Amino acid sequence: ARKTLQFYALNAGIQSPYKVILDGNFLVAAIRQKVPLYERLGKTLQKTDFTFYVTRSALDELASLPGDLFQQARQFGLNECEIIERFAIPGKKKKENNKGDDKDDTEEGEGESSSSSLGEPGDDIRHLVTEGNNRRGYLIGTQDEALSGVLRGLPYVP
Repeated sequence: ARKTLQFYALNAGIQSPYKVILDGNFLVAAIRQKVPLYERLGKTLQKTDFTFYVTRSALDELASLPGDLFQQARQFGLNECEIIERFAIPGKKKKENNKGDDKDDTEEGEGESSSSSLGEPGDDIRHLVTEGNNRRGYLIGTQDEALSGVLRGLPYVP
């Protein structure tokens, strides 16, 4: 882990304090497996400072799902994570077209097929890290295979 962190620090400027975005799938898996996230990520990140983040859309998705496990994951997100609101996500601002319908303001050149299969939380994370080659230095925690596949193709997204 030390060498990987050094690589991202030298090549992408990603340094402590780290900003770790967690999606709903990751939160549910951590709650289900009773993983102590702060302790485990603290070791992985070489005992440096870090902050958990979660998107509002991921919290909304967890709230819409029935079951105690999803509610516990949502509560962890509310209590332990900084929340990234929709208006703070670049390229996701709503605009009105001529018919008065809301449409996402997507950047040209991005494949619509990949974003539509991710769902709103995955799409929000993708928008956050594609802005300027992840210039904000986010690390991503996900269990979503579709999102992982999209993120693997992007530079400087650990």
